[in-house]
Amino acid sequence: MVVLTVASVVVAVGNADAAAPSFAGALQSAAKARQVPLPLLEAITYVNVRWEPTMSPAIDGGVGPMKILPSQVATAASLSGHTRTEVTSDAAANIDAGAALLSGYHKSGSGLDSWHAAVATTQGPLVAGAVFDVLRSGANRTTASGESISVAPQAVSTAPSLQTSTSVSTASTDYPGATFVPASPSNYSIANRPFDYPVDMVVIHDIEGSANDAIQAFEDPARQASAHYVVSYAGQITQMVPEHDIAWHAGNWDYNTRAIGIEHEGFAYTPGLYTTAEYQASAHLIASICSRWGVPMDRTHVIGHYQVPDPFNPGLYGGADHHTDPGPYWNWTYYMSIAAQYANALPSPPHMVLTADAFAGDASATVDWQPARSCHKPVTGYQVVLQPGNVIQNVPATATSATFTGLTNGASYTATVTAFTADGQDSLQSNTVVPGAPCTAPSITASQSSPQPISTVINISAGSASCPNPRYKFEVQQPNGTWSLGRGFGASTWNWDTTGLVAGNYTVRVSANQFTSDYSSAQSTANLAFTVTGCTSASLSPAPGTYPTGASVTFAATAGGCPSPEFEFWGRATGGTWSIVQPYSSTATFVWNTAGAPRGSYDAAVWVRQHGSGTPSYEVGSGGTYVLGGCTVANLAPAPGSFEVGGSIAFTADSGGCPNAQYEFWVRSASGTWSVARGYSSTPTYTWNTAGLPPGGYQVAVWVRQVGSPTSTYDAGTGGTYQLTGCSTATLSPAPGSLTRGSVVQFTATGGGCSTPQYAFWVKAPGGSWRLAQAYGSSATFSWNTAGLAAGTYQVAVWVREQGSGTATYDAGAGGTYSLA
Repeated sequence: MVVLTVASVVVAVGNADAAAPSFAGALQSAAKARQVPLPLLEAITYVNVRWEPTMSPAIDGGVGPMKILPSQVATAASLSGHTRTEVTSDAAANIDAGAALLSGYHKSGSGLDSWHAAVATTQGPLVAGAVFDVLRSGANRTTASGESISVAPQAVSTAPSLQTSTSVSTASTDYPGATFVPASPSNYSIANRPFDYPVDMVVIHDIEGSANDAIQAFEDPARQASAHYVVSYAGQITQMVPEHDIAWHAGNWDYNTRAIGIEHEGFAYTPGLYTTAEYQASAHLIASICSRWGVPMDRTHVIGHYQVPDPFNPGLYGGADHHTDPGPYWNWTYYMSIAAQYANALPSPPHMVLTADAFAGDASATVDWQPARSCHKPVTGYQVVLQPGNVIQNVPATATSATFTGLTNGASYTATVTAFTADGQDSLQSNTVVPGAPCTAPSITASQSSPQPISTVINISAGSASCPNPRYKFEVQQPNGTWSLGRGFGASTWNWDTTGLVAGNYTVRVSANQFTSDYSSAQSTANLAFTVTGCTSASLSPAPGTYPTGASVTFAATAGGCPSPEFEFWGRATGGTWSIVQPYSSTATFVWNTAGAPRGSYDAAVWVRQHGSGTPSYEVGSGGTYVLGGCTVANLAPAPGSFEVGGSIAFTADSGGCPNAQYEFWVRSASGTWSVARGYSSTPTYTWNTAGLPPGGYQVAVWVRQVGSPTSTYDAGTGGTYQLTGCSTATLSPAPGSLTRGSVVQFTATGGGCSTPQYAFWVKAPGGSWRLAQAYGSSATFSWNTAGLAAGTYQVAVWVREQGSGTATYDAGAGGTYSLA
């Protein structure tokens, strides 16, 4: 359970620092200062750390030789006079503070038995039991630093009142060599392995403390962690989670589902603690797991906690908390060698995992299964038996499926898959399948006609006449081309809720499969095109103009194309930062109180979207510039609209609120660049010659200011978007198809939406590049002489543009593929 950044904090008492007391000296000093019996401190620190000065947290969070819990640190520091940092980082201070804490909980009495309640309070009841066991038996050990410490056997009570088990223990039903003490149900997940998850690995942990620490921790509902087994120094094994359930030990849910976790008494970064009895008991346990679950005895399948990937950070290990146990002193070579030896002496039957999945076809059925697991003897083959009829297939060990043909459509079948090794067999029963004719040519309809506004719930219905028991899956293709699952295979109807979508063209696809067939691939599909609309237009009144400072301007917005629009109003002092002045709501008005606003120009805008739209900004918007002071209004005719490119548009402006107005006309190109079309003058007219401009959306505006106005821009202004249209459509005949090589093909083109179209014809040979066959001109025909051309597939296209259009390519185009044979 150790984490490297914590486990590496070790205070080497009596070894690294000559001024520091020995471990035994620290015990003697604390016993004398805190009036705690020395044998009691010796027994506690022996159980917790085997008299090693390790300061890494135990599995329950307790720190140091006295295993002071996080909830006890403040009290221990206060009672002892040490700082919290000293209590959690210095072994001698930890012993002294733990002794002070123990003394604080001691009520009365002079014998060791009188300390039992205090030990149970500070260490936990199971650890307290282990401490008094050590007092009864005595203990001695030479530490890693070479210090020899011993505690002589003491006269302590063995009365039932001193028994400390918190749970009723029973014999393990999974592993006869273990005692079962249940973990809290809050600390693991109920499962049914191997039928919901396969077991294919063992994860080895160390406790960073005693076995009883781990048992107490896993019994605590607040711990939110567990392991299947706990192994002590003495080789005693305690099972806490049934093997078929999922213990929470790896810090990686995928590994938890597939592993059996084993905790071992000891510390990852303290040498000499793992015992031979512990290794051998654990090796016997994993050998049994190998036999009973088919987990191979190798380092691919028996791993340390440090090898578990961090599920959230690729490239990091030790699970989500980056544990490093069981540490560098775990003898993997010895452990794995004896585990393999023990496993080889046990039977190696096969183990089938998960399920045998049967899928029906037309007068057929296919059964799939996962490869069987085996400890050390290989799977020799599988037998698949289909009922009724007792139809048998014997397949090799490499097989994972079997198909049966010649079955009766409409009848029910099941299969039993049995794996064999030299030591036994194991079987799985499949689900029931009913062969039937495949579903073909499904239908798909919608209860509402397309288009529908966003947030409408569209009822989609599917049908299929060719299969008796169809199931249907619904998918939706977004306007950006991505597909998403609407609903998995099931009933023939599905309610498509368009709330949260963006406006655009969607495709709803239905996939049909016969009941109990393989749903991983559809037997047939059908598509339904559907348009979901948002708001298509927006307007904002009053029109941009000039208003006296201090007035209240009531803005009113309207929207088109959406039955339930939402409006958001924005404003700024021109050149400043936009801000929301009224967030999205169904309210279409906003009152701008200009009291206190300086004279000048302001921008106002409204964003509009359909209620329920997934568009984060807006679907359409409108706005303009509003001037406080000077000329109060500006008008420009003609109104925004569509005009053919190449002509001249005569604009006429007028103003209000200023007797001597000047006018300046601006044009914004389709690329977004504004330029002065004619500078300020008293003339209110301007003729815009569009010859040579490309089609597109242009904005034309007029600025109005009072003669002598100090403004360098305008007092009022207006404008709008003027669409210069070219040819909107193009056609080319004859239609794509096969042509006779050597003939002269007469192509005829048409252009729509433009009064004076021009045409250019292009040809692309097989494997070649496009070439201009006939340059732009007024002729709508092109004669293609195919004499001498090679057989193959050619492409012919026409470009169409309005005469006078500035486009370098085309306004519209058409074409296709023609085969010369």
